Amino acid sequence: MSRSLRYAAGTFRPIAENLTHGFAAEHALEFYKARAVYSFIPKNACSTLRFALARANGALSSPVQIDWIHHNNYTFRADQRSLQQAEFTFVVLRCPFRRLVSVFLDKIVNRYHNFWFAFPQEDGPIIPGNVTFRMFVERLARNKLSADIHWRPQIDFLVYEGYDRWIALERFPEALPELSERLGLEILDTRALLRHDTSRFAPAPAGRYADTPIRELEAMQAEGIAPRGDQLFDDGLAGIVAHLYHADLELYVAQFGTDSVLFPRFARTGQDQ
Repeated sequence: MSRSLRYAAGTFRPIAENLTHGFAAEHALEFYKARAVYSFIPKNACSTLRFALARANGALSSPVQIDWIHHNNYTFRADQRSLQQAEFTFVVLRCPFRRLVSVFLDKIVNRYHNFWFAFPQEDGPIIPGNVTFRMFVERLARNKLSADIHWRPQIDFLVYEGYDRWIALERFPEALPELSERLGLEILDTRALLRHDTSRFAPAPAGRYADTPIRELEAMQAEGIAPRGDQLFDDGLAGIVAHLYHADLELYVAQFGTDSVLFPRFARTGQDQ
């Protein structure tokens, strides 16, 4: 089977110099025995799937070794021949609104190194604890959309025009039996081990949190609560995110419809209707 590469023909220069294809190809990882290629998109069950990949390819055997995956993101990158000859391809997509909330509550609120990719010191002094979700979204709109892979548009990671299996993260449990069978191993949920997700938090009290400083959100997380996605947005912010991630929205809706989109009224055109 010959696979159609999404970005290969984007330039007449040698494919090794095609940076758009190169980025997507770098995130195309191979399950060797299953001859399957998985496009790795951060914040889309990527730790669960990279742990499954490491187990399938013989690098890991126990969940206690899971931190290995964070130092080996590209160890199982598929080469050009494997990209073309893959027998099964799949990718997990996520509602762009929900993905950005996950990034913010994890990487920004906890002030991981990714924080500084959105708020580099050369852009001017900033007090990290005073940063809000609104400030984060507005910073992404100022040429920071590709500054870090955790909030980079999902469409940039797609090496193929089409995949054998498109999976919505919001329906991930439903896809696991078929995916496990196709890959030949049980896929273990790693969320409890890594604690990068927000599912462990209870909902925050009713209200809006777009302008709540992350020092307060961090204190809330310490108490076991966090805002839900819709609590971090107002219409203006939802419109900005819909515009920034319009291609992701269009692709997600084309594959899965609007049922799992956080703000479905923005989903058809990627802008306020």
